[in-house]
Amino acid sequence: MTKNESLTTIERLTITAGICTATGNTDEIKNVFKRIYENNLDFTPVREAMLVVMFIAGAPRVIEAFFALSEVCEETGNPYPDFPEDTVPGGPAAHRLKGEEIMKVVYGPKYESFSKKMAALDAEFWNWLQTDAYGKCLGRPGLDGRMRELSIVGILTGLNRPMQLATHLNGSLNYGATPEQVDAAIAIAAEIGYDTESATRVWKRVKEKRIKKK
Repeated sequence: MTKNESLTTIERLTITAGICTATGNTDEIKNVFKRIYENNLDFTPVREAMLVVMFIAGAPRVIEAFFALSEVCEETGNPYPDFPEDTVPGGPAAHRLKGEEIMKVVYGPKYESFSKKMAALDAEFWNWLQTDAYGKCLGRPGLDGRMRELSIVGILTGLNRPMQLATHLNGSLNYGATPEQVDAAIAIAAEIGYDTESATRVWKRVKEKRIKKK
């Protein structure tokens, strides 16, 4: 099995959409949308990867991606997707608990120490990160934890953010992704034209540390 074959077509398109949304690669994300229409695939996971960008690269990038989707619909004559209103149920308290639940998987045994450190740096930001970013955004039901983390790996690779990348490489594995699938997520960024040298180094260190802990 090759690196690319470790992911399905829609999984590859999902990761690609996340990378292109975060980096503002309009031409490439339009190609993603066209492939989804051509192959009659479900837009849900791709949309979720786009929404993940909200807390990583900001709303302007997500808005640009949705406008690109609208343009593809006009160009191809396809209807705009009928996206459901899938939101995390409950109010802020429920979202905070959901965020903690996800963070404990992503950060693993480092969660408690990291939580204390972040709360000491800026308690309001830490609360927002748990409640809105992780609870409301990453806690949405349209994409499972494995694919959300693989999408974030692709996004952070494209954005060249190695510090945050290490966390989500571990998060991908903690959610059940295989090393081959992580390889593929990084490779997708390279295929689109992004430099993956630093991401490859970080990934090598993460794998070595996990092997030592076994």
